[in-house]
Formats: sequence, structure tokens, C-alpha cells
Amino acid sequence: MSTVDRASNAARTISSDKVANEAVHWRRLTTAVVLAGVLALASIAAGPAAAHDPDGGGHCQGGIVNGLLNNTGAVINNCLHIGALNNTGLAAVVTNSALGAWIGNLLSNTGGATVNNFGRWTGDANNASTVVNSGIWNTVAAGFTNSGTLITTGTLNVAAGGLTNTGAVNAQGLIKGDIANMDRGIFTVTGPLAAGGGNFLNANGAILNVGASVFNDIGTLTNSAAGLINIAGGRLGAITTVNAGTINVSGLSTMNGSLTNSGIINLQNNVVGDRLTISGNFTGTAGSTIALDLNARAGIADQVVITGSASGSTTLNVAGLAPGSPFTIGPNLVVVQAGAALNAFNLVNLQIFGTLQVVLLPQANGAGVSFAPVTVASTAGLSGSVATTAAQTASFVSNEAAFDRMAGLRNSIRADSPQNAAVAATAYAQEFAKNDPISPYVRAEAATAAPGGFGNPKSAVWVKGYGDYEQRDEQASFSIAGASFSSNLGYRQGTGGVMGGFDAVWSGLASSTDGLVLGVLGGYIYSRVDLRDSPTSQIFSGPSVGVYGTYLTGNWFLDSLFKADLLSLDIDNPGISQSANPTNYNLATNIGYKFELPNHYYIEPTAGLEYVRTNFDHASALTATTAPLNNGDALRTRAGARIGAEWVAGSVRVEPSLLALVWEIADATNNALLVNDTSISLPSDVGRLRGELQGLVNVFDLQTGLSGFARVDSRFGDGLWSVGGKAGVRYQW
Repeated sequence: MSTVDRASNAARTISSDKVANEAVHWRRLTTAVVLAGVLALASIAAGPAAAHDPDGGGHCQGGIVNGLLNNTGAVINNCLHIGALNNTGLAAVVTNSALGAWIGNLLSNTGGATVNNFGRWTGDANNASTVVNSGIWNTVAAGFTNSGTLITTGTLNVAAGGLTNTGAVNAQGLIKGDIANMDRGIFTVTGPLAAGGGNFLNANGAILNVGASVFNDIGTLTNSAAGLINIAGGRLGAITTVNAGTINVSGLSTMNGSLTNSGIINLQNNVVGDRLTISGNFTGTAGSTIALDLNARAGIADQVVITGSASGSTTLNVAGLAPGSPFTIGPNLVVVQAGAALNAFNLVNLQIFGTLQVVLLPQANGAGVSFAPVTVASTAGLSGSVATTAAQTASFVSNEAAFDRMAGLRNSIRADSPQNAAVAATAYAQEFAKNDPISPYVRAEAATAAPGGFGNPKSAVWVKGYGDYEQRDEQASFSIAGASFSSNLGYRQGTGGVMGGFDAVWSGLASSTDGLVLGVLGGYIYSRVDLRDSPTSQIFSGPSVGVYGTYLTGNWFLDSLFKADLLSLDIDNPGISQSANPTNYNLATNIGYKFELPNHYYIEPTAGLEYVRTNFDHASALTATTAPLNNGDALRTRAGARIGAEWVAGSVRVEPSLLALVWEIADATNNALLVNDTSISLPSDVGRLRGELQGLVNVFDLQTGLSGFARVDSRFGDGLWSVGGKAGVRYQW
């Protein structure tokens, strides 16, 4: 075949290729074909030419060169080259000029070799060194494989075979076709770049640098779990982006299209004010995280704006998050313009700062929702109400020690059968038990006992210890900007203490069947409260002092108590350390009647009131380091009945009994708090009916005047459960 035929065939082949629409490339192609024809005619006039005979300047002398070129030097193609290329060595430089057309695969480009394409190249490529493309490069089957450096500013059409990169790509212009940026591959967008609708895979270990440039017209962009994408004020556009890795964002950046995220969208760079706009719908799947910077003092934060809708669940990891004033709202972190579920975004962890915490607040924003941090009271910050309730519980528990004393004392100064109703109420059982058929000693002692009188009281001292464990389920709630929040104020309380006293008994004051007991008491209380949902503890301790009395007439009785608990309170939390000196003032009374039953059994209905006033030495407000402590009152009503038995064995009198009660807090204060115009509903026992069981055994030694008792009890119902016990001894003169 003649040189002319080869040129004609090559021209037809080139003209049948699909080429870009840019007019400049058509002009270059036309110029190359015309030049090839001119050279061919000149070659005919001069005689036959060699198939490959470059001159010293690297120009193609025959116009068309066929065959494989193994190059280690410098080649410049200004016309048409048909054949593959192996390019090897630092001195190997092949330049396809703007007038040139190269048809053939780049089989290898190694050892520091360089290929420059300014014209049109048709063929697959395997580059391990450097390729610079500012013209048009069309792959034909296997695509373009790059493990070296590819710099493309023109058109790289890899629709056949795609572009696979494990080296470095610096790109702008057009890369048409699928791109696989594989492990260790670095793909950098150096100017406006279009993907021609192809897909982009950023595999594990690969990096896509968009920077401040624009990379658009991507079909599906997939960022694998260990892949990295960097955007710094640029624009990344895909119909769909699926991110399982990390997307670093700074400046004012944009991602066009829908985004499904199971990885990290990271705006954290110690600079606030970065913003990512997602021009499409956003879906957060398992692992979805957005990292943001916030300057709470300046009220400035990074922000993600979603022009579509948001669904799924995404965690916000906010650096620099700090509380503002209680119940104030910070800057928007996420803005969704087309609707989102209220739980579509949440903070990575409950951000607790002592008495305050920062939570995410969803707010309606036209057709969408905005998510902003809001400072609210933490569980520790609301624990002031727990402190008031717990202080009152400690008082109720210690009051029972005094009421046990009065109950035991009543039984000891009564007759032990209905037949003795006319016998005067004197100090203890041995003084009125002359009808007791069991113990001769008791009958003899009672027969010789001197009658009691106001000037001849019987005295005794007593001491007892007690312990109590209580669990409570409590909730506080509040609303801000239309959103409702709750805080778990459930806690566990352990209370213990000792109490002792001195009392005297007078009988026969107004009738032969009445009696009066008056006494003084003192003791010490220790109570520890541990909140369930917060590392917060409250420790109460201090002395108690008081007076008590019982009046009996026949089978009626009336008990009264006044007691003051002089406590200290220490609140301990990783963010706060607060102290106070609360005082409980207790006023209590019980009334009842003892019905004697056959065989030394009895039933004793009773009802009573207990009032506790808790005063702190000074009130405190909710601040970053203090929980609010406010004075409070509680009025407890209770009613029930005791059933028991009495018998004497030798010189010992035994009185087992069981008391069943129902009780409730009829009235209380300190169940609401107002902070910065936000009302907080605090736990309250008002109207919550509960029960109590007490098992008691009194033992009296009728010879020595020494006696003792033991009791177990439990309170229960509506979020409360407790178990406790008491034991003590008494001695009468």
C-alpha cells in the first residue's frame, strides 16, 4: 500500500472516531490530516520513504508513521502516528503536539519518562511516570491506568474502560467516564472539572481533593469507609453521593445532589463559621456523624444547610460546646429547609457541665426544621428539689423513732386486760398487773405499788438506732421553644442514726384512768442520696433535738412531737461542689383508740399528721456551679391500725404487733421552679397514695425495768419502695 493510501486510510480512521465538540480540536485534526496529505504528495514526488524516519528535530518526515515505538529519547509528533508506545527513562519524552494525532496505546511510561499530549490521542494508557494531557485523549477498550502522575487540563474521554488511579491525578476540564481512585491514589481538582455523568469511586485509602474548585456532573460519588474527600470552599456535584468515609469541609462549600451518610462530615478545624450546603436530600444511616466547631461565647458555629429534606439519624459532634445562661438558645448547627424528623439529629453525648447541660433543640423553620444547642438544667442542676424531699424523708424516718418510744410507753403503762380499766395508769406494767394470772411476782409487785401522782412521776431513759433504705422514681419536665424535655430525678437514699431521750410518766391527773408522758430527745442523723442518672451525691448529717408527749385517758391516746434537725448538706458532682445548712422543723401528732380483744389481743386504729418545714440557711439560684435550694413544706397524713398481742412469761412481757398504714403528702411546696421565664415542673408527692407496714416486738423485763424492742418496716407505692429497721433499749427507775 502506498503512502498516500495509508494517509487516506488513517485520515478516514481519524475522521470516524468520536471526538469532542470543541472547535479547536476539530481544527487541529483537520490541520493534521491536510498536513499529512501535503507531506504524502511531497513524498511521492521525492520517491518512497521509510516507515519511521524521524529527523533530528523529531518531526515525522513521511507524514504517517506506523508500528510500535520503543522510545528512550525525545520524539515530537506534529502529524499522524499510528502505533503503540513504550516510553522508558528520564530522557524519554514523547510530545504529541497540537497539530499531531496519535493512534495507539501507551503500553508503558516508566522510569521518569514523560508523555505530553497537546493534540489528539486515541488509545488506552498505562502510566507509571508522567502524562500531561491538555488536548483530547480517548481510550478505546481497557481505559487509562495511572500509577504515576497524570495532569489533565483538556479532555480525557475514558468512557471505554474508565480511569483507574493509584498514583496522583491533577485534573480540570473534562474527564468523561467512570473514575476509580484506588488505595493510595490522590485525585486533586485543580480547576473546574466535569465528570460527564460518570461515576467516581473513592476507595479505601484514597484521597479526593476538591479544595476551592468545582467538580460537577458526577453520576454517583462513593466514598468508601477509609476514603477521604477534602472540600475547602469548593463545589462537589453528583446526582447521588454515598459517604461511608470522611468528608473534610472548610469555608463556604457545597455538595449538589442527594447525600446518604454513614461516615463523618467533618467541619472541625478550630475555626468557626464554616458552612456546608447540601443541595438535595440528606439521609443519615448507622454511624452518620457531622462534626462542627462552636464558639459559645461569640454565638458563632459551623453550620450544615440542607435544601432538601433530612431523614434517618445523625449524630452531631460539637467541639467547643459550652453552656450559656440557663434556658438560652445558641446558633443553628443544622438547617433543613424541606422538613425533617425531630430526632433526625442529636448530640454525640449528653453534654453535661455540672448543673447545666447542652441539648439539641429542634425548631420549626418555615417548611423545615432548624437544630440549635440550648442550655438547660442538668439532673444535678435540678437536684435541689431532691435535696428538699430527701431532707424531709430523713426527718420522717427519725420521727418514727420517737413515735415507737411513745407506742411502747403507752403499752407499758396500761392494764393488760379490759378488767383493769379502773386501775390507775402508773409507770410500767408491774404497777397495774395485779390481775395478771401468769406471774405471781407481777401480782405481788402491783399490790404493793404506791399510787402515782403529779408529784411522783416515774422516769426512764432510752436509746435506739435506726436505718432505712429508699428508692424513688422521679421526673422533672419543662418546655422551651415548643420542645418538651424531661430529666430523670430518680434516686437512692440511705438514712441511719441514733436517738435517745429521757421521759417521765404522771398518772391520775384528771381521772383515775388518765396518764401523761413528757420527754426530751436528742440524736444524730446521717443520710446519703445518690442520683441514678447523674454522678451526684447529697450527704446530710447533723444533730436532732426535740420534745414529745403522750396523753392517755382510758383507751384513747394522743401523741405529739416537736423536733428540729440541724443538718449540714454537701452536694458533690464532677462539675460542682456546693454546701448548705438546712434545718428541718417537725411537728407531728397521732390519735388512736385501743380495742381490747379476747386472749390478750388488741386492735388499735390510729390517724395522724406530720408537718415538716425545711429551711436552708440561704436560698441559691440555678447557675453554672450551684443547684437551686429553696425552702419547702410538706404535710403528711396517714391512717391505719395496729393489731397485736400481749403476754407475760415469767418476769418478761412480750408485745408483738403489726401496723398497716396508708399515707400521702396532702400538701407541699417546692414542686416548681422558674428560670429565665421557663417553668420547670419538679417531682411532687402530693396526692400519691402509698402504704406502709411495720412489724414490731416489745420486750419488758418486769423485774429489772430493762426493756427493748425491734422493728422492721417498708414503705411502697407509686414510684417509691423502702425497707428499714429500728432497735433499742429502755431503762426505767
